[in-house]
Amino acid sequence: MVVDCPNCGQQTTLVADKKDGGKTVILIVAGVVVIVAALGIAALLFLPKKQATPARPTNVIVQAKPGPPPPPADIFTNQFRISGKITIEKAESGGIRYAVGTVKNESDQQRFGVKIMLDELDQQEHKVGSASDYAAVIEPGKEWRFRALLTHPRSTAVRLAGIGEQK
Repeated sequence: MVVDCPNCGQQTTLVADKKDGGKTVILIVAGVVVIVAALGIAALLFLPKKQATPARPTNVIVQAKPGPPPPPADIFTNQFRISGKITIEKAESGGIRYAVGTVKNESDQQRFGVKIMLDELDQQEHKVGSASDYAAVIEPGKEWRFRALLTHPRSTAVRLAGIGEQK
């Protein structure tokens, strides 16, 4: 077979060796396949692996396991401490309800004209009214059990709005 040389462009005669019967081509192809496979295996073994980022699940709702609620934290404000939860108590007769809790004077002096103000909340925790109570004097380190009259019939909870001395 006569072909043009890819380097110099001159015509060159190619002579096939009839003894190998194409075995040389097969050996070359097989050698290339073995080398490519070896390189692939080496790449898998020795190149640093990229960590796959896990797919973020969609529309997954995680529900907390039911259990007892945590104890309410004390509230500290203006050197007063409201201990625990403010609860709602119903009077023994009629439909009168009160927000009841404990305030402690954490200062080292008497506190005069102490007023606690509460927001009355409905089931959706929207403010529906206000309640308050008053103590003439709270001695240093002493507690005052307040009892604020709830005025709104839909109130189911209360939230501290403020506490301080009347001036």
